Amino acid sequence: MKPTEISEKIDEALYYMQNDTLRAIEIFDEILEIEPENIDAINGKGSSLMKLNLMNEAEKYFDYSLSIQKTSSSLISKGLIHKNRKDYEKALYYYDEAIEVNSDLSNIITILKNEIHELIDDGMEINLKNYNKQANELINRGIKYKKSNKLWDALDCYQKAM
Repeated sequence: MKPTEISEKIDEALYYMQNDTLRAIEIFDEILEIEPENIDAINGKGSSLMKLNLMNEAEKYFDYSLSIQKTSSSLISKGLIHKNRKDYEKALYYYDEAIEVNSDLSNIITILKNEIHELIDDGMEINLKNYNKQANELINRGIKYKKSNKLWDALDCYQKAM
């Protein structure tokens, strides 16, 4: 297959992902037989598997994709998988990695990160690896204030953490 044909096949598979996910997987498999390291096909198949709620299978494809090349889509997908598993710390880690790869996605990723912060139970502390101990404590305190609708106190904590 020529590169333009593969690109067309990927577009076709992405079209089928919406309504016929199994057909999309078949097309991604066809592409992967020819180009086993095609990042778009690997991530597409992983996303299709996620859509079918086959998270463990999907994760294998995103791990394979990341072993070839770090892409924001594979990192975000890994974050979503870990969010669904309630492994919030890892989800946040993958979201942060995605921002490093493509800072243009920071607004979207911030929304995804905020979803996680809203899911965290009041008694659950989160240890963010990118920050020191004092900043982590301030962020956790800010989350608790936010959940108590004490927004100014939450903002104060976040600003001190920065």
